[in-house]
Amino acid sequence: MDNLQNLNRITPDNSLVPNYNLDNKEHFFELFISHNKEVCIVGKLDNNYIYWCSLTTVEEYETNSAIFEYLAFHPVKMVSNKYNALGSRYKEVESWHRLPITKRKLRNEDFYYSPANSAHFKEGKFFAREIHTFYRQEKLKCEYRLLGQLYVPILQTYKRALMKDGKNASYYLEMKPIIQIIEVEGYLKLCPDPDVRELYLECLEAGKSLYNRYMSEVR
Repeated sequence: MDNLQNLNRITPDNSLVPNYNLDNKEHFFELFISHNKEVCIVGKLDNNYIYWCSLTTVEEYETNSAIFEYLAFHPVKMVSNKYNALGSRYKEVESWHRLPITKRKLRNEDFYYSPANSAHFKEGKFFAREIHTFYRQEKLKCEYRLLGQLYVPILQTYKRALMKDGKNASYYLEMKPIIQIIEVEGYLKLCPDPDVRELYLECLEAGKSLYNRYMSEVR
């Protein structure tokens, strides 16, 4: 595919000079998928630096496949971070559902691993299909979880509980089971109802706030 590099949001204007050597870093992917099928593909070197950031859609099979193949066979040209690369869309993309794709050894060979199908792969076409599979599976989880809108009142109860005690840092320990339940229900970020998505994100944020307050207290 011609001019594929043009899809990369990392440019000379938002690139960074790394503070340490990145030559031996393993490449891996972090994907973010929205309720309306938008996909942010992030090529990562570690938690500080990325070498690719693009926005496509779930259904752009050929483009998503070509991005994977391009990154597999081309050296890193520039690095940045997600905040710089995404600019005004950073906060929005961070609120999307996340799919990590990591590199693993299998029979002494390097493969990429997707939790969507618990699959190891090397091909761009498989990468593109995994994006679609993940979206479809997680969207169905969301639909089943919200059948009859019975779960929305539970989320509202979780939110009230998480925000009940604003002073006691140890309250985090009491709320930890609720926080763990909420954290594994990221598929709710794919809900077409913006009010449900917002409610879920508020629960997530309340849990993070309790955790941060607790860690600040015990350090």
